[in-house]
Amino acid sequence: MKTGMMLGMGRQTVMSAQLQKSLGQLQMGALEFAQEVNAVLAGNPLLEPVDADDGDVGETTIDDGLQAAGSAEAAADAAGDATDDQARDDDPGIDRR
Repeated sequence: MKTGMMLGMGRQTVMSAQLQKSLGQLQMGALEFAQEVNAVLAGNPLLEPVDADDGDVGETTIDDGLQAAGSAEAAADAAGDATDDQARDDDPGIDRR
């Protein structure tokens, strides 16, 4: 290949407009971000602000998530134990005397 052709084959990183906006939001201060959120809320009639102290929004905390995960894991373990017991009961090769 000629040197001139090789120079034109370099890689270029391209960021989409959405990615650029997201990076800008990550770099915003708290006040600036709050203003951005309020502007979006004002411009979209389908969105409504929610107070942090409002108890009816179904907020989930990290502790709630951990408790739910623990409950789901315990339920899966219990279901697995029941399935194992049923499999042993159904196995004709096991002598139950």
